[in-house]
Amino acid sequence: MNWLLGLGLLFAAFGDKLIAGAGGGPGCRGRVTVCNGVIKGPRSEYRLTDVDKLWLARALLGEVSESAARWQDSETKRGGAAVCWAMAQNFSLIRGPGDAVPRYSSFTLLLKAYCQPINPKWASSRTQKCREHPAACTERHLTRRRRVSTATLASMPAGLLDLVDQWVAGQIVNPIPGMTDWHARSFRGARVQIAGNHFGVSEGRNLI
Repeated sequence: MNWLLGLGLLFAAFGDKLIAGAGGGPGCRGRVTVCNGVIKGPRSEYRLTDVDKLWLARALLGEVSESAARWQDSETKRGGAAVCWAMAQNFSLIRGPGDAVPRYSSFTLLLKAYCQPINPKWASSRTQKCREHPAACTERHLTRRRRVSTATLASMPAGLLDLVDQWVAGQIVNPIPGMTDWHARSFRGARVQIAGNHFGVSEGRNLI
């Protein structure tokens, strides 16, 4: 009987932690999950690095808002969560050359390729993208991209950083399950609008 009593006391002391670890938060459930620092899809598993988290924060700064006040707003946070989840699902569900999933070797490479504010191809008036689209590469655009791409964690809104930490831990609900893309304007395949962006799956995506 004594050992049963001891086991009961041990569970009483640590039971809450064990249950929390086993069940996880809302991000730990679904076809693509982000839980305890790991993005997991049907055919891949990837542990996020500190570098990934820094570039995700920069992407949110550029794609959602630089305003600290706006990051206190629930709709802005929901828009930020949608961007995070779109990138996780893009990373985990889109087939690359040779049927590779993920098609990028790191989450940071996907972020830089997808998010215009931090994409090197949009960073200078001399790049091909800017030569093709000069109206999107005015000095104002380029100055903002430089600012966003070099932002430090210490300079970013606390609300944005909290969202990144909570999302990585698995505590953020996925508001756009299965969706891999977004745009400021509606597009073919868009399904929902959140905080000014339209989310969905772009035409031609080869999903698993």
